[in-house]
Amino acid sequence: MRIEYKPEEPNISFSWKERWIIFTKGKLVFAPKDFKHFCNALFNILVEFQKKFEPKLQNLTTDLDDDIKTS
Repeated sequence: MRIEYKPEEPNISFSWKERWIIFTKGKLVFAPKDFKHFCNALFNILVEFQKKFEPKLQNLTTDLDDDIKTS
């Protein structure tokens, strides 16, 4: 899995193996230690994303039941 920040298009890319796992199992399963590493890495990336957003987006709030569009 590769997480990239591009101002116009932040994205998470998956390898073919990861895509196959998601397709066949419908989810990603982590060992507890690996999940902790994943969460730490994702959190650090999210903090960096937040710093780079324009002020209007930095102050945007989201509720848990909001629809999030993906492409």
